[in-house]
Amino acid sequence: MIVHPMRWRRARLAAATALGVTATRAAAIAAVYPPGNDFLSATVAFSTLVGDASFACPALQIDQETSQRVPTYAYEFNDDAAPPVFTGQLFPPPVATHESELQYLFGLPNALFPAPLDPGQQALAASMQAAWANFAARGNPATRAVPWPSFAGANSARMLSLVPPQPQLETDFAARHHCAFWAAG
Repeated sequence: MIVHPMRWRRARLAAATALGVTATRAAAIAAVYPPGNDFLSATVAFSTLVGDASFACPALQIDQETSQRVPTYAYEFNDDAAPPVFTGQLFPPPVATHESELQYLFGLPNALFPAPLDPGQQALAASMQAAWANFAARGNPATRAVPWPSFAGANSARMLSLVPPQPQLETDFAARHHCAFWAAG
C-alpha cells in the first residue's frame, strides 16, 4: 500500500499534537508505526499509536506494579468485529477500542447503536460474564472452560486475549504494543 507523503506528514503532526511531543519525537514514533503492511492507513496507524501510548502500555505498567502486591488478572479485548454500539459505523475499518467489551458483559440493549452479537461473540460474552462473576465471588476469574492465569509480573506478563469464540492466552502484549519504545520515552 502506498500512502501519500502529505497525508502521512499530517498524521505525524497529529501525533505530535495529540501526544505533546516534539517534531523529532513524532518522526521517531512515525518510524515505529508506518502505514503499510501492518496498518491499513495513516488513520489506523495513528489510532494504534495513540492507543498503545495512552492505554495499552500504561495498563501494562499498572499490571506489572499491581502483580507485585496482589494476584492480578489482565486481559486485552481483541474482537475487532465488535459492533460499534457507541459510535455506529463511523470509523471503518472497525477495531476493538476502549469500552467495546461492555456490550459483551452487560448487553447494552439501550445503546445508541444496538447490534446483535454473532454466535462466536455470544460464546465470548458468556465466557466473559462467567469470568467476571467468578472474580466478584472468589477473587479469581478462572472458570473450567477458560483458565485465566494470574499476570505473574513483568517477566511472564500472561494475560487473556478476549477473542471470539474462546479467550486465548497471550504473552506478547508488550512487544505488539511497542511498550519498550514508549518506556524509553
